[in-house]
Amino acid sequence: MRDLIESDEPRAKLARRSYINRVVRCVGAYAAEMDGVDSIVFTAGIGEHDPGIRAGVMSSLKYLGLKADFEANRTDGEKFISKPNSKVKALIVPTNEEVMIAREVIKLTR
Repeated sequence: MRDLIESDEPRAKLARRSYINRVVRCVGAYAAEMDGVDSIVFTAGIGEHDPGIRAGVMSSLKYLGLKADFEANRTDGEKFISKPNSKVKALIVPTNEEVMIAREVIKLTR
């Protein structure tokens, strides 16, 4: 994804747009199955560190009632990136894989 961000190639821009569209389609499908959503959580490498992807996804999910705070979205870190009056909340939650691995090891060794 870093290479795509740094590239001016039209195909790189198309790849990023395609990625956003795929995420939006998946969220839309799950929202339909669940009769709506309360929150959209961005996590892991791209979700935590790519404000462009987050902005594209949030812009496409306005129909769910998500009101993006694009200023908050510009920086990483655990926080809400939706406006306070947003029906659907959006937030960044950092991944902590080491903690998850430790929890699984503890479960397996008990």
